[in-house]
Amino acid sequence: MGNPKLKEALKSCFEALNETDYPFRLGEVVSVEGLSCTVKFMQGGVALEVDEIGLKSTLNEDENGLFQVPSIGSKVWVSLTGQEQYGFVVLCDQVSEVRYVNEGMTFSMDAEKLNATLESMLFELSTNAIQMEIENSSITLDKDLVDIHSGGKINIYNDEATLKALLDDILSTIETITVSTGVGPSGTPLPPTIQKVTAIKSDITKLFS
Repeated sequence: MGNPKLKEALKSCFEALNETDYPFRLGEVVSVEGLSCTVKFMQGGVALEVDEIGLKSTLNEDENGLFQVPSIGSKVWVSLTGQEQYGFVVLCDQVSEVRYVNEGMTFSMDAEKLNATLESMLFELSTNAIQMEIENSSITLDKDLVDIHSGGKINIYNDEATLKALLDDILSTIETITVSTGVGPSGTPLPPTIQKVTAIKSDITKLFS
């Protein structure tokens, strides 16, 4: 806290409360900073703003755990510790985000989206889209577009066919196509057409597994 006098005033207030059987204080959230928040308390008609009120009910600085992030302006009950860290939020009436952190995994949920990350994987479900990323590959779905990007190849299939096999069959048919003419069937496509079909086949092989 930046104001020493304010800090001492609040400390005295907390110490007095800790001597009772009711070591809790009602306040209002002014701002949220990472794993802590700033809370405004009323003491003797004077507003006291205190930062570094923890969002997790432990005294260590471990970032792992379950957090309820209160909304700005939310009323909160703060448990008073009497330690350097003066308190932590134990109850709030408005939650803007729920967050769970455990080593390499993070899970968060708010009014607009659900987000989960696990090492190199990201999954996000929002009001507008679904997105999943794994290393160099991603899939995004929204109401206007399905976007698939892969650092490797793509495989699209069902129990009866694959998209690559279907495209290969179409191109093979084009390579050998003939049409009826007034003097009989035509010959197969000319070399320029065959060259273009071969180039398309090569691109399909690069894209599909």
